[in-house]
Amino acid sequence: RTRPSAATSRVGGGVEELVSFAIATLRRTAEASGLSGDEIERQVAATLAFIRRRLSGDYTVDDFGFDEDFTENAYLPMLRPLYKSWFRVEVRGIANIPSSGGALIVANHSGTIALDSLMTQVAVHDEHPDHRYLRMLGADLLFRTPIIGSVARKSGCTLAANPDAARLLDSGALACVWPERFKEVGKPVSDRNNLQHFGSGMLVA
Repeated sequence: RTRPSAATSRVGGGVEELVSFAIATLRRTAEASGLSGDEIERQVAATLAFIRRRLSGDYTVDDFGFDEDFTENAYLPMLRPLYKSWFRVEVRGIANIPSSGGALIVANHSGTIALDSLMTQVAVHDEHPDHRYLRMLGADLLFRTPIIGSVARKSGCTLAANPDAARLLDSGALACVWPERFKEVGKPVSDRNNLQHFGSGMLVA
C-alpha cells in the first residue's frame, strides 16, 4: 500500500482548508441575508456540490463564456446580501418580461459605479417566475479589466455590439443594454432616473 507523499498531503490539506473557509464565509453571508437555518444548510450543501463540480470539470460554458453553474451557485449568491440587505431592492413590472424567447431590456444607470446593473441581474433571476438569466451587454473596457472581465463573461455578459446582441436574441436569451455608456458615470444624484443623450446605433433594430 502506497502512502501519500508530503506534497500530496499538503495539497489535500490546502483544499480542505479552502473549502472550510468557503463554508464558514458562506454561513456568515447567509446569516447576514436573514436566511433560516434550513436555508443556510441547503446553501452550504449546494456550495459543496458546486466545488466538487469545479474540481472535476463537470460544468459547461457557452460560446459567449457564460457559465450557468458559476452564475447560479457562486455569482448570484454573492450578490444577494447587497440586493436584500443593503439596497433592499423593490421590483415592479416583472411580469412584462416574457417567460421565454429573445427579448431586449433597455435600462439607465443611476451614476458612478454600475452596481445597479448587478442588482438588475439578481432581480430578473430571483423575482421572475421562470428565473431567467439576464445577459448584459457591456463596454469593451469591462472585458479588458483583470478579474472583473472574467467574472463578467462567466455571469453572462458580452460585448455591447450589434452582432453579439443579435446572436443572443436569436438564441432566445434575455439581453440588457445600457445605451448611455460612460456618460452615466458623471450624472448628479438629481438626474439618476433620467437618461443621458446617446447616439444612434446603440440599440439592436
